[in-house]
Amino acid sequence: MPPASSAASCWTELRGKLLRAALGGNRLTVDAIKLGVPDTGIHLHGGRAVGCNKFDPAAPPRSPLTLA
Repeated sequence: MPPASSAASCWTELRGKLLRAALGGNRLTVDAIKLGVPDTGIHLHGGRAVGCNKFDPAAPPRSPLTLA
């Protein structure tokens, strides 16, 4: 299996505004962001992504993600 090229992290705010989640009926909508990180910014340990740097936290747009 090739090494992972991504890492996950939990953020609660973006540019000073809270990331929110809302439950409406049987749908959960959460604010999500995706950061672009160059391969040189991914920290691997044992073939797993364990951290990252070299990203601009002000750059990503907020995008709603809806689960049903």
